[in-house]
Amino acid sequence: IRPPAIETPLLKRLGAALRVAQEALDGGDRAHATVVVVTDGEDHGGAGRAVAGELGAQGTAVHCAGIGSASGSKIVIEDSSAGGQAFLRTRDGDEVVSAIDRAGLSAIADAGGGVFVDATASGALAFVDLWTDHVAPRARSSIESDDRRDRAHRHQTPLLVAWLLWSCGLALTGRGFGRRSQKT
Repeated sequence: IRPPAIETPLLKRLGAALRVAQEALDGGDRAHATVVVVTDGEDHGGAGRAVAGELGAQGTAVHCAGIGSASGSKIVIEDSSAGGQAFLRTRDGDEVVSAIDRAGLSAIADAGGGVFVDATASGALAFVDLWTDHVAPRARSSIESDDRRDRAHRHQTPLLVAWLLWSCGLALTGRGFGRRSQKT
């Protein structure tokens, strides 16, 4: 899956970002697909829970990893004109302060059949646990179900070819089926 280019407005609207993930998964097998949302959890558009519910109903698990402060913090961005970094600003020039919304992220994860992890306190360990406990098992079950689906047909074609070659070999040597070769 190749992720589409994401425009800045999507970063403020979880529903729109999840819709991009949904479109990226179109045509694929969603039975074991997983979307991991890493965010502060503010869903300004308010559609995150509904889209996560759609994805969950289609078989895609939506997990949320929250990062940020409950009291809020400024968002640092790269700014080449300022010679390095600056704070994200609104159109009016005010600095954006974003706070983690644990309850909102939990609701989105629940709607999508996933889990919420708070990566603020536990850092990288939260991602390791998310991978180990939820993402990897889904991926394994997807691989195993593909193997089971393919296993039924895996050896039939080569077996048929081998049987046809064996039959042709018998016919060409004059032995035929059920006849014993005669010694002279």
